[in-house]
Amino acid sequence: MKKCVKLMLILSLIAGSGMVWMATGVNAESPAENRTGPPDPEERPAQEVYKNIQVLKGLSKAEFDGTMTFMSLSLGVRCNYCHVQIPNSPKLNLESDDKPQKEIARDMIKMVHSLESGAIGRKGAVNCYTCHRGQSTPLSVPTIAKGAPAKPEPAATLVKADASTVTVDQILDRYVEALGGKAALERATSRMFKATRTLNGTGALAMTIYEKIPNKSLSVTTTKDNTFYAGFNGFINWSANDKGPPDKHHVQMALAKRDAEFYKPLKLKQMFEKMTLLGKEKVGDRELYVIQAIPLDPNPEKLYFDVQTGLLVRRYREYRTALGPIPSLTDYEDYREVDGIKIPFLVRYSSNSSIVLLTISEAKLNIAIEDEKFDGPPRPLPPQ
Repeated sequence: MKKCVKLMLILSLIAGSGMVWMATGVNAESPAENRTGPPDPEERPAQEVYKNIQVLKGLSKAEFDGTMTFMSLSLGVRCNYCHVQIPNSPKLNLESDDKPQKEIARDMIKMVHSLESGAIGRKGAVNCYTCHRGQSTPLSVPTIAKGAPAKPEPAATLVKADASTVTVDQILDRYVEALGGKAALERATSRMFKATRTLNGTGALAMTIYEKIPNKSLSVTTTKDNTFYAGFNGFINWSANDKGPPDKHHVQMALAKRDAEFYKPLKLKQMFEKMTLLGKEKVGDRELYVIQAIPLDPNPEKLYFDVQTGLLVRRYREYRTALGPIPSLTDYEDYREVDGIKIPFLVRYSSNSSIVLLTISEAKLNIAIEDEKFDGPPRPLPPQ
């Protein structure tokens, strides 16, 4: 089901495709920004790509796909909850209105728009998740406790930082030094990581990540029966497996470019239009500086730096859709030194539906990696 494959791709981009964020998009001078050629297919109006759009009009294909992902996550369902499955096929009939859930969804979107423009008067105040909370049928009756009511965990307290004692520039400069310094970072031109990937604590899979200047990345995940590839060559995202041709995607190129930046720590102020120190927040037993980072695209981030070590330990981001934001959290732990550069050997991606844990077992810098590796999966050898 290509629609659901696209959903998974969007989620992986939201979480962050760059394996080690200290290291791995394109900067303002990248040729990917200035390339010529046909218009990006993802920027085409969704109504030119999909048929029978009646409510969510005026969106690009990329915006429409992201909004479908938001609805799916908000209700805890897959694409075939509203769309008709074609018999004896993995594909969906996206145009069909045979399922009543699809018409109900249209009515709910109209209700949200009506509330935003009428009684509430504020865009983004309500959306699918406001009521559904990850369930297809929202609860309308308070639940009866089966024991002592669980006390809600207190929200993290943000203490406003004193601008006279620390600035954004000082925090970013200290981050670079904590990683090993500007010169050490610039000596690296490629990286390779071998890791184990688990989803929600199960199914450990072998994974290899390749990254190369200026803005190339590739992950290869091996299962018992297949090998899955996800790459970015500076122009497009693509995904493939051993059992089919590659799919080329232009979904959320701004996120992909930002994640593929090889020298992130040195480029942070160029990657974001505005960076503001919000203050300090305590997470566990650590105090963290919280910096709000506003990019040129509409997907804001918060970066959390350890007050003691200076290292980046958390990244919060939102992927904005027409109905609401999709949040994700990335935590960086177990920093170790490799050839003079500190690298997090444990990376945890958390969304509202899953937790992906990457545990690095081996890291190498400045190894030879062919550029063609990032353009698509290896072609099978011809039969002998």
